[in-house]
Amino acid sequence: MFWCTYVPSCVRMAKRAAWRNVPSETVSSHQDRALDSTVFLLRSFGPTAFLLREDGETADLKVCLGERHTCTCPTFAREQEPCKHICWLLLRKFQLPREHQYAFQSGLSDRQLLEVLQGSHLPKASAVGSPRRTLLERETGAVCRKDVRNLDVCPICLEGLLRKKLPVCYCRYGCGNSVHISCMKVWADSQGLSDGREMLRCPLCRESFGSLQLLREQAKNAARLFVAAEKERADRHLGVVCCGCGVEPIAGTCYRCDLCGSLYLCETCVKKGNHSRHPLASRTVSLWDLISAARA
Repeated sequence: MFWCTYVPSCVRMAKRAAWRNVPSETVSSHQDRALDSTVFLLRSFGPTAFLLREDGETADLKVCLGERHTCTCPTFAREQEPCKHICWLLLRKFQLPREHQYAFQSGLSDRQLLEVLQGSHLPKASAVGSPRRTLLERETGAVCRKDVRNLDVCPICLEGLLRKKLPVCYCRYGCGNSVHISCMKVWADSQGLSDGREMLRCPLCRESFGSLQLLREQAKNAARLFVAAEKERADRHLGVVCCGCGVEPIAGTCYRCDLCGSLYLCETCVKKGNHSRHPLASRTVSLWDLISAARA
C-alpha cells in the first residue's frame, strides 16, 4: 500500500509553497506539540512516506514529505500547514533543529529532501567497527544486546531510551539494538499478527527480532513492574513529562489538555496559567476529571 500520488513536475512547480524565512506562529506551535507528543512510526513506504500513530489513539495517520507535505489528520486538512505529525517527522526522525529553514516549510524540493535524507545537517559520526561476535552467538544465531548509549533513541517513538526510562527489549537475531517494550507492542499489533510463534521483524534492521509470544510475556512483566512502581507512590505519573517546565515524572496532580491529547502539565505550571486557552483534565491517581479552562 503506497499512498503518495505522483504529480507531474510542471504541476508541482505551480503548487510549490512560498519560501519562509521564519516559522509562522501556527507551525511553531505544532513544533512545540510535536516535541511534547509520543508518536509511533509504524511503517515506511519509501524514504518520504510514513504511517504514524499517536499514543492513546487508534487511527493511523499517513504522512508524505515532498514539494507539498501532506498528512491525513484533521488539523492538516483544516489548516493546510505542517501539522505536528509532519513536524514530528522532520524534528524527531530526521533530527532537523527546529530553527533549520527546512524544518518549517510547507514543502521541500527534491534536492532539499535529498539533503534531509542524507543527513547533511547532522554532525559527522566517527566510524565505529562492528564488535566481533562471540562463539555462542555464531552457534545459535542470536546476538547480545548492545549497550544503550546517551544518544540512542527508540526506533518507533524516536525518544531517548535513557531519558524516558521505560522497559526495553532488543533485536535478538539481527542488530542487537533496544526498543521500548510498549512501543514494540504497538508496532507488532499494527502488523496484524496473532500466532505467538510468528517472528517479528526488527523495525531497524528488518531481521528477526524475536517471537510474538516472547514480546507478549515481556509486555506482561513490564506491566507488573509498572503497577508495582505506581503502588509504591500512586501520585507519581511515570513516563509523563510536563510540557511547561519539563519535569519528569509529574508528581501530585497531573493535568492533560482535553483537546491536544498528549499535552501534560504539572500543578505548578497550571497555576502559572500555562495553556489556559484549552480545557484540562486532571488526575491525582488514575481517574481523569474535566476542569474548566478558566483558571485563576
